Amino acid sequence: NEAQPRQKVRGVTLIKTILEKAHRHQVRAVCAAMGHPIHGDQLYGNGKDECERIMLHCRKSTVNGISCESPEGSAAIF
Repeated sequence: NEAQPRQKVRGVTLIKTILEKAHRHQVRAVCAAMGHPIHGDQLYGNGKDECERIMLHCRKSTVNGISCESPEGSAAIF
């Protein structure tokens, strides 16, 4: 697993990550440990978020060799 901060806008960091395996809270916990909690994450975030839901998005996902990819400029929401 690897994660790279890509861009910071208004205090929010866009990261690019490649996950080999992602268990239920792993992505959220790892991002928080890196100092980049997911926007809207009440469990692992900084407690200051006013967002009503977690802003965790995915552009491409592959499961059991089957891939799906969102069109450029959009992302699937989890």
